[in-house]
Amino acid sequence: MGFVGGGAALAQPPSVAPRALLTQYCAACHSDARKTAGISFERLDPANMAAAAPVWEKALHKLRDGEMPPPGLPRPDASAAASFMQWLEASLDQAAQARPNPGGGIALSQSPGRLRDAIAHLEAALEIRPDAPEVQQALARLRAAGQ
Repeated sequence: MGFVGGGAALAQPPSVAPRALLTQYCAACHSDARKTAGISFERLDPANMAAAAPVWEKALHKLRDGEMPPPGLPRPDASAAASFMQWLEASLDQAAQARPNPGGGIALSQSPGRLRDAIAHLEAALEIRPDAPEVQQALARLRAAGQ
């Protein structure tokens, strides 16, 4: 992955435009009207991953695991799905590299709920980029702060 090591790889456009793929395969459930699992892709900008990185990371994880779209619902063909996931990962890597400092902005005085949310976010990042030492270090700091 581009995030670890020599910098983020440039995100090559996927074979299907991100908005078109989201509209065709995701919007029926993840719209402002339905907001299944509390997620709507309608107002998220695929060109601005940093604005909603946790949502995009969760989406990438669900796509990789074959959980989304759910079994029985239409899915993009394997080539389009692979292209979209590669683009999504590279875009997330670029956004993370542009804003380094994972977990560094969490103040010890913040509520336990916010610390738990931050820990959950970093744990999700570990699932996507388990070899990222910056993420592991931030997670360790947050866990220590929450004790």
